[in-house]
Order: sequence, then structure tokens, then C-alpha cells
Amino acid sequence: MAFSSALTITDLNDFLAPGQECIKPVEAPKMLLREPGAAEITIGGDGSYYESGKKLQQAQITLNDCLACSGCITSAESVLVAAQSGDEVLNVTRTLPPGHIVVLSVSPQTLAALASSSSTTLQDTLDRIGTWARSTLRAQAVFDTTFARHISRHETVREFHERKSASTPGPMLAGACPGWVCYAEKTHGAMLPLMSATRSAQAVMGVLVKQWLARKWSKQPSEIYHVTVMPCYDKKLEASRPDFAPDDVREVDCVLSTGELAQLMRDVPADAPPAELVPLDVDLPRLLTHAGTSSGSFLHALLADYAGRNPGAVLTHTERNADWSDYTLADADGTTLFRGATCYGFRNIQNLVRRLKPKHSAVVRRKAATAVADVTAYDFVEVMACPGGCVAGGGQLVKGRSAAKDVEDVYWSIGEDLKALQDAERLMDDIGRDLWGKDTGLRDQLLRTSYKAVESDVVGLGVKW
Repeated sequence: MAFSSALTITDLNDFLAPGQECIKPVEAPKMLLREPGAAEITIGGDGSYYESGKKLQQAQITLNDCLACSGCITSAESVLVAAQSGDEVLNVTRTLPPGHIVVLSVSPQTLAALASSSSTTLQDTLDRIGTWARSTLRAQAVFDTTFARHISRHETVREFHERKSASTPGPMLAGACPGWVCYAEKTHGAMLPLMSATRSAQAVMGVLVKQWLARKWSKQPSEIYHVTVMPCYDKKLEASRPDFAPDDVREVDCVLSTGELAQLMRDVPADAPPAELVPLDVDLPRLLTHAGTSSGSFLHALLADYAGRNPGAVLTHTERNADWSDYTLADADGTTLFRGATCYGFRNIQNLVRRLKPKHSAVVRRKAATAVADVTAYDFVEVMACPGGCVAGGGQLVKGRSAAKDVEDVYWSIGEDLKALQDAERLMDDIGRDLWGKDTGLRDQLLRTSYKAVESDVVGLGVKW
């Protein structure tokens, strides 16, 4: 992946690409009076620290630092790769104590990208990854994340109706994209009350593995090493959020991008799985297809819900540009029942934010009006940072519109299976009874998250313009 220079509010392109240089200020202790034997510290041309000619240890920046810092929109490439990488996965899985379990969860966008590059099917690609993971990572369970997405979509609908009942101001904005979430938390705190609190598919998968499956396997969450493979580097940041690490045990231990998994599979070919490795007996629904978009289909989950409640409703679709589409559901009399939109790419996000900010000048209002309609009239907006949505994520194998279209075609190669979706509904109900029963507070704790505006702590002279 090619990383841009530090992203600033005044110079934005259409990607939320991380910066190469970290500008988080280093906290320095208060200067003390010089004592006998004290040494001077100098900074070398490469940024290293020296004490009397001796090189000192460099400061380390973690993903948690990135989440708490407003200097960059996401984080630096070196931090992303050093914190969660293929090498780390290999090192950890080869040194796990006896009795620990390795679980691999793969996004459907990753499967589509890998299948497109090798001219195979989604099922064959998932099987190939499973064979490799059992051999190389000693994984005892390999899943795709479509069932977790099924739960996330269902919870999004539930949250939407809760907000409607409480007359919460809208529109509700999807919160499954970590690039969009980071941008809103660090630069536009006014957007946070509008954002859906429902967990993304990756975060729901973390609950399924570390909570529900852990109980089924009679394991503690800390005895499971959970790796996910995502189309987006910023999913590494999402997995580092404190909300997703109850009792300091992360629900997703490591996130690999699609490209990182492909490279790892090339570097470490599969052998025969160890004889003592026994597959676990609990499985989840696989390769579920949800009509709508390849970015979670959250908007279409709401459209389907409203259409089911209003037989005979008519859906109209208007494409404003390649990454902005309007959807309106109206009854037979033409009365609007629901209005939503898909908003992908940073330029569209800018226009959306301008229109939704509580106070904006007439100039800003006019600029935004040239790109989108009155966004306050929407009920829901599916927001994703990458142009083209998740199939075109920054962690995918090939970039560009034409490549994304090929991946999109493979993504939809499996049609919607109503029986599989009905089976998923029944299992979802069973999991609910097992994990939270009638405790809605516990349900919200497991299926939702929260957002917090990050106050700027960056010294003006340190910002790269």
C-alpha cells in the first residue's frame, strides 16, 4: 500500500491514508538542576538520541497512542505494520502455550480480492485459506465474517428504531468504517452523536470468538488467539480500541490486511497440518450474501425492514456520482417512508460533514449544496472512507476502479440463500439467549460501542502542512 504524507484538514485527497511521520508530541519531564555526573543528550540527524556518544533507546508509539492523538487522521505506516503484522502472527502462533487456540476470521471483501486474483470461487478461496492456516498457524477454526455482519446489520436496524422512538435527531450515520470514525473523533466531534453505536462485523466477530465460542470450547478468552483479515489497514486501529478489550483481553488480537495475508501465504507455504491438531466442533454459517452493497449493506438492511413493514412500497434509486447514491422508499400515495444514501470517499464525506455541522457559514453551505441535497432529510447514511467502498479498501491487493469492479463481481458471485439466512437468524437467537438472555444492558455492552472526541494535543509547529 502506498501511504500519503500527513493528512491535514486543509489538503485532503480522496483517501484516508495514514501518514509516514508521527507528530505526536513527546512528554518531557521537568528540567532539573544539573547535578555532578549528569550527562548531556543530543539528537542525531536520523532522530536518534545519544548520551555522551552512546545511542539511547528510541521512543515507541503504539496504536493506542494513535487513537488518543489528534495529530494524524489514522496512524503511521510503521506503527500499523510493527504492531500487527504477519511476522507477529507467525511468532505468536509458534510460541503459544499448550491448550491455546488459534482462530482466523476472514472478511468477504478479502475473499473476493483473493478469488479475483487467482480466478477461483469464494468457497475454494476460503477452503485454501483454511488449509494453509491449519498447517502454518495451527488454527483450529477458520471462519468468514458474514455471519458477524448478519448480526451487525440486525443490530443496526434495532438501534435505528430505538433512536426513532426516542426522537433522536438524525440522520443516523453508519459507524462500521474505522477511517471515518477516526476522522470524526479527531476533527468533527459534532458528528459523533449521529453515528451508529452498533459494532462492525469485525468487532462482533470478536465477541463471537472470545465470548460465545470460548464458552462452547471451555476456554478463557485469554486462551484464544484471534486473527482477522480485513480489506482496510485502519481495522488494526479499530481492534485496538479500549471498548474491544474487556478486562484487558483483546477480542481481536491481530489484524492482517488482504495484501499481508497473501504475502504470508506466499512466504510460508502450507504443509500437512500437525497430526495432533483437532478441528473444533462448533461452526458458524459461511458465505452469507446480503443484498445491497459490498460495504456491509447496512442501508439496505433498513430498506428491507421498512419494505417489510409497508407492503407495496416503491423504492427509487438516484446516483449522484460514482460514490454517492440516494435511495427513497415511498408508499403508493407517494409519501416518503424512508430516505437514505451511500456516501463513499473523502470528498463526499467532506460535503456530508459540512451540511451536518450545527453551524456553518453561507459560503460553506453553498459549496456543500452543489454536491449533495439537504442531508438532514436523510434517515440513514452508509458512510465509508474509501472511494468504491470496502472492496476498494487500502489493504486490498490491487488498487483502482477497474480492479475494484472485478472484485465486486466476484463478491456477488454467490446469490442470496434464503434458507441459509433463516438458519443464521435461528443461530443468532440462540446466541442471544446464551450471552445476554433478557438483559438488554448486557446486549448493548456486547454489540455496541461508544465514541469520544479527541482533543488536540499537537503543537502547531509540529504539524506537517
